[in-house]
Amino acid sequence: MTLEVLENADHTIHEIIDQSEVANIPNNINEINSFTSPVTNHDKMGWIIIYGRQNKLLKFIASIAGHVTCSNNRLVDTRQDAIKSLIKLEPSLAEHLNSLVE
Repeated sequence: MTLEVLENADHTIHEIIDQSEVANIPNNINEINSFTSPVTNHDKMGWIIIYGRQNKLLKFIASIAGHVTCSNNRLVDTRQDAIKSLIKLEPSLAEHLNSLVE
């Protein structure tokens, strides 16, 4: 997600992120915060649902980073879980997302 997308949007933007291919993430919380906070703290940024993290340590670090950046985020295991979580958090999206849930 880029700031440009958020600035040009006329509604809240939610994001589902597949991190199954990510080998590592920065372990410096300040570094994470510096490049994520302009997006995560934007008034048009909605929920960020992250899936695909199998490594428990990386999942824990991502969870902490989400709390530090004060973003609305959830960590789940699969794409299906991500879609179901977003529908639960934002029921108004159900009509658009239900077809993606098996």
